[in-house]
Amino acid sequence: MQERRNPLGRAVRAITGAPVSPSVEKYAETVGETPPTDEARRAVGLVDDLIHQMREGEVRYAASGDPRRYFLLTYRHTTTRIRANLAANRFLDPIWIGHLTYRFAGMYLEAERAYEAPGEAGGIAPTPGSCVQPGHCSAPWRFAFDRTLDGTAPVLGAVLLGMNAHINFDLPRAIASVIEDFDLPRGEDNAALLARRRFDHEIVNHILAETIDGAQDLLARESVVLGLADRLLGVFDEVIAELGIRHYRTQVWDHAVALALTAGPDERERACREIETVTTANAERILDLTCAPLRPFRAVRDLVTGVFG
Repeated sequence: MQERRNPLGRAVRAITGAPVSPSVEKYAETVGETPPTDEARRAVGLVDDLIHQMREGEVRYAASGDPRRYFLLTYRHTTTRIRANLAANRFLDPIWIGHLTYRFAGMYLEAERAYEAPGEAGGIAPTPGSCVQPGHCSAPWRFAFDRTLDGTAPVLGAVLLGMNAHINFDLPRAIASVIEDFDLPRGEDNAALLARRRFDHEIVNHILAETIDGAQDLLARESVVLGLADRLLGVFDEVIAELGIRHYRTQVWDHAVALALTAGPDERERACREIETVTTANAERILDLTCAPLRPFRAVRDLVTGVFG
């Protein structure tokens, strides 16, 4: 049977590099059958709070017709699956993944609040080691929010711009902050410990691949145009081919380890600024490639509007 066309699926697999190696899949099948530990239950509690905040954001966005709900919808869906896999004891260190998930989402919430109220901390403490001052929205997130809200980005573009900012800029900083707080103070062999962390990181990528169909269905209910454009234009294959972003999963981990092991604040700041610049440049390419197939339709729309008012 021919595989169902799934534009979001192809995009996510390209960004994350998922599915992961067969060894991780085999491990996940075995560990996922074991009952949750006390540590897994505590990690689930952390993620439950995030999901509640995401639901509140979705309700707020839906009430105002805010298109940022498209990214938040897919993000909550993914976070819900992370929660389920924490409860299934799928990770080597569920507490580490729980704290990583919490800090990772915290960076999104900080960016959202800073965008809506520039210069204000919004009543939340900055994520440790985030490289972003409270009340400041980073360039990748500002670009994503601007282009989503002004209608320039189509639905898939809005989702991919959010993924780009969150995965390529936020995730390495979140991983680095958790490594610094949980791992470096232990004095253990860094190589062995980071190998375990990388293993859990790969499992998260595999979970992302498993969530694709469900996220695609959620978006399809929000936007008929998303499915129609894929069938008529084949836009999403071109997005992936042109961006060539399959390598970003490895790049995120490398950036995270580099940030965690920087020699001092000045070096860390330079590294963060470089990651921010590269991520913003990638956002511009995502916007261009997701908008390109829609330009003829928008040109006709503008022409009709100009002629008939």
